[in-house]
Amino acid sequence: MTYLAQASIPYYTGNARDVVTNTFHVDWGGGSAPIEADYANLTNAIAGFYEYIFNDTEARLDMAPWMVPALFRVVVYDLDDIPPRAAVSDTITPLTVDQATSSGLPPEVAIVLSYRAAYTAPGVPRARQRGRIYIGGLASGINPGSSSSFPVVTTGTRAFIGVAAEELIDNLALNDWTWVVYSRAGGGDTYPIVAGWVDGEPDTQRRRGRVNEDVRTPWPAA
Repeated sequence: MTYLAQASIPYYTGNARDVVTNTFHVDWGGGSAPIEADYANLTNAIAGFYEYIFNDTEARLDMAPWMVPALFRVVVYDLDDIPPRAAVSDTITPLTVDQATSSGLPPEVAIVLSYRAAYTAPGVPRARQRGRIYIGGLASGINPGSSSSFPVVTTGTRAFIGVAAEELIDNLALNDWTWVVYSRAGGGDTYPIVAGWVDGEPDTQRRRGRVNEDVRTPWPAA
């Protein structure tokens, strides 16, 4: 039984489009169908993933000030259900994170966390056994460029995001959930995640950006 958990943190604007979203696919390994407590365990494990990352008191990341972590939401869907699917769980769980008072990083900037399976499935392309999520809402974690270098995600940031992924795998397993790669091209096959990496190069998610048409400086034709 495979489920999709959609985790989101909204911006201060309240607009439906103003949100940072990631999806996590998980397999359920309990003896019967999951109940409310099982979905709560899933939600709490994903919340813990974000709380581990955005914890500046442990020299990790500050969350951007335009984010509203008190409205962190996890919506879960059973992929065995016929589309359009109704959520089997929809929970708002406030995050305990450290948040900056200002940030010069644009909302669309993200750090890429890639993950992969063990690559042991015969005849299955490796591309179907890996995936990625984009850690956004950043106020820190990227070293500026110079005359001889480009901006780069700090070594420490890459390391602790990897630890957060490891802990997510462990915390899910404690409650009969398994974080998996879901292959739509493979007919919905899943592959348990065993490892991954965090890219040093920052990425962008354009849909997370904002265009403020009230802040424009016109210039006349000559």
